[in-house]
Amino acid sequence: MTGLVHVQLSGPSTEPVLSVVTGGTQREEADGTLEQVNGSSLVIQTASGRAVTVTTTASTFVSMSGALLSDITDGASVMVRGYSSDGTVQAAIITVGPPFSAVNPSGFVPLQGTVSHASTAGFTLVTSRGTRVPVTTSGGTLVIVPSASPSQLQAGTPIFAVGNAGPEETLSAIAVAAVSQLPAGRLHVGVSVKDCSPSSIVEALGAISAAHASVR
Repeated sequence: MTGLVHVQLSGPSTEPVLSVVTGGTQREEADGTLEQVNGSSLVIQTASGRAVTVTTTASTFVSMSGALLSDITDGASVMVRGYSSDGTVQAAIITVGPPFSAVNPSGFVPLQGTVSHASTAGFTLVTSRGTRVPVTTSGGTLVIVPSASPSQLQAGTPIFAVGNAGPEETLSAIAVAAVSQLPAGRLHVGVSVKDCSPSSIVEALGAISAAHASVR
């Protein structure tokens, strides 16, 4: 079975929209602004004013992205993608944690390693071979945390959730993506899903995090 996740991301002044076409499965979506985090549950305020309670479990994929430079700490495992100049990499995208296949835009130099000497301006990336590479960051650097916990999510962030609908405005989430750094202007992203399994939904929703970085 083939489905399609079509995402429209807009500037900060416009509500994001996520529509999921899954070819007859019972998957549903909720999108809008994160209003509250109550333990493992999230409350999403939709554009129509509805409050949807999204429940998560240990198996729910939760990602967050934005100018999250404070999440880059000494000892963290990172994948850096950016532009190389005179031995220094200017980071465009940094994935914190295990490499995530959905975040793989072309045109950037990829580097993987461990963070050392982290500061507000950048850090030193230490590769598995011991090579030390200076990495610079800025407010425009997109940081992606694809293995986040609900407690890390911040109220007021645009958020998307896909899962199984429950009673009384509830959604049992398979995947949740919080995107706090939206691009200026308008962006349309089409992501094909090879089937309607939870793993395919996770890959498709995870791709939202880095969608605008791939077209910079």
